Amino acid sequence: MNKTYILIILMILAGIGIATGDTYQVGTAIDLKMRCTVDGSIPSSSALFNMTITYSNGTTFIANNATTALGTGLFSYGAVVFHEVGNYLIYEFCIDGTKSYSNTETITVTTTGKDNWNTVPIYFWIAGLVILGIGLYQRNELFGFLSACLFIVAGIYIMIYGFGIFNDMYTRTLSYVSLGFGLIIAFASVIEMFHGDEGGEE
Repeated sequence: MNKTYILIILMILAGIGIATGDTYQVGTAIDLKMRCTVDGSIPSSSALFNMTITYSNGTTFIANNATTALGTGLFSYGAVVFHEVGNYLIYEFCIDGTKSYSNTETITVTTTGKDNWNTVPIYFWIAGLVILGIGLYQRNELFGFLSACLFIVAGIYIMIYGFGIFNDMYTRTLSYVSLGFGLIIAFASVIEMFHGDEGGEE
């Protein structure tokens, strides 16, 4: 029976994965780079490239500002600082003589600069709860201590990495809760182990 439980635990832990992804971080100066192609070709050196950035609700953040040509159709608009988390729309306008090019892009700004969720702590919590349930059912202090370790590791992980797109005071609060819960279970498991040993010696 114990082998079955251990197999379940290993299957849960095997599902742990790290979600990674890059986007822009709030409050950080960013050098935006955009490319212009006119009729599928690189524009001439006299081409002009302007852009407008709006919030997702349509409010203007940057209005029709000129960019700096870097060559080979690449343009730059440096030192943009996004002060709010959310999605921004970039409207790009490139004019090369009588020809023109336009495009719309979406920028995602998060507190960490990552654009998807980090599910590692959730897997740790699920594994910890499953192991804790098994430990309570079997009255096995070792399973309780193992679950405590998972909650503690989850708390430390959240404190360092957050949940991918979020890493603020709310995620730190969750990390403290996970750490505290894990420590309580660990102390209770250790005390129960000592009491069980004393009872066996008698």
